[in-house]
Amino acid sequence: KNVTSLNLDEKEVLSNISFETREGRILGVAGVQGNGQTELLDVIMNLRKIDSGSIILVDTQGNDMNLENKSTLDILKGGIGYIPEDRTSQGLIGSFLIKDNIWLAFYDLPENAVNYVQSSDEDAEAPSTSIFNRSVLLPFTLIKKVAKSVISGFDVRASSIEQRISELSGGNQQKVLLGREFAKNPRLIVASQPTRGVDIGVMNMVHEDLIRRRNAGVSILLVSSDLDEILKLSDDIIIMYEGKIAAIGKLEEFSVNEISQLMTSGKVEKSESKSVESI
Repeated sequence: KNVTSLNLDEKEVLSNISFETREGRILGVAGVQGNGQTELLDVIMNLRKIDSGSIILVDTQGNDMNLENKSTLDILKGGIGYIPEDRTSQGLIGSFLIKDNIWLAFYDLPENAVNYVQSSDEDAEAPSTSIFNRSVLLPFTLIKKVAKSVISGFDVRASSIEQRISELSGGNQQKVLLGREFAKNPRLIVASQPTRGVDIGVMNMVHEDLIRRRNAGVSILLVSSDLDEILKLSDDIIIMYEGKIAAIGKLEEFSVNEISQLMTSGKVEKSESKSVESI
């Protein structure tokens, strides 16, 4: 609500941003690269400070959690899956093994890993979290089970879960990141360029997974430079221009031509039919 963020030169990179994202909806953020989309996700994840306004996550009990007062780790533990724009600097640790990169999502919440393994394989026997002393022990069996489930589910092409992330292709690194975040079974997915660098088969799989999660009640905030992806997946849309929201509403309220004009100039030059063209 009314979020403004300044850069080091005291210029606004985000100006008075207000919107809501709700359960069972995909909110697409469209805009030409460099118009505030990256900064928007950064302030949500508290990777960039806001200068005014507030960011609120409502928990499952209906209580408000002020994200600007929380660490990024606390935000991630609050039920958010985060797919950053730059997987190499923000999403993965290149020198870590595949299994260790995947475990980053669960090391402080091993019970979530148990739930994921059991939901992925009904016959799987996962160790009880009651035996874990988090300050001393690592649940090696569980770490391997989770990693194997993720690389199998997302068809990660790797020699083994013991391979270093840096040795994988960019597309396979992205699949590890996507699989890890989806495995958390988040209430809210904050995704920037989720299908960048993956082949068409994986792209379709990711799209189907996002739609399936939306249908199951997950809220999704999607930033993509691929307008076709925004149009295909979104229920609602924000169009950003020069750090401001140029337009916001249900996707069907805008034509593709209107969206394109708003992305490039922040306004619509002429009247257009209020419906998204067939995709």
